[in-house]
Amino acid sequence: MFEEFVQILNDMGRSIHAYQRCATQAYDKAGTDPDHAAAYLMIAMAAESFVARNERMPITADDVQAAYERFSGHVSRLQEAYETSGTDARMAALNETATRIAAER
Repeated sequence: MFEEFVQILNDMGRSIHAYQRCATQAYDKAGTDPDHAAAYLMIAMAAESFVARNERMPITADDVQAAYERFSGHVSRLQEAYETSGTDARMAALNETATRIAAER
């Protein structure tokens, strides 16, 4: 469900353009899939935050790797919660993801 966003990053070389595509697609899906809208919104915000922080700026390979690990961690957390858990676990995953995204800013 959400792993497609990590695949976009892998397919597009983990570039700014890849993160922008993730943000765009996640926002689009949030608007059309109300059952998963909050998770898609979290993914979009995480991707958009990467773009905002790094656009037109040099970035090291280590920074790219760290950003990828954070983003894929968000996606994995949400994927697991939505695939295997009930409402309480989903809410906990959303809150944890939101807290982490806010701390990354």
